[in-house]
Amino acid sequence: MNIKTRLQALEHRLISGDVTLRMPDGSIERLSGRIGGVEDFRLHLVETVSCGNPTIEQKCQLDLIASSQSSEEPDGAHLIELIRCALRGPVREEQAPLESV
Repeated sequence: MNIKTRLQALEHRLISGDVTLRMPDGSIERLSGRIGGVEDFRLHLVETVSCGNPTIEQKCQLDLIASSQSSEEPDGAHLIELIRCALRGPVREEQAPLESV
């Protein structure tokens, strides 16, 4: 197997892996790595959050992300965290965690 084929296989695995969402009630939800046949669905969700016009399927995924507490992505990325921050908006001062002294 040549290096190009190995890199393509690795890239496919990283981009198309499932995302695990931890919900406030302790349950776990999974977002499929292939939503609507699109392998890089996380990038498409970032684009949707910034530009609008989500599909029904994307709207459901964004609702889950917005209500989740944390996430795990197969490649260690933080795109879902970025999406959650964009969906929730800025934290008001009275909601901000206290800084330790």
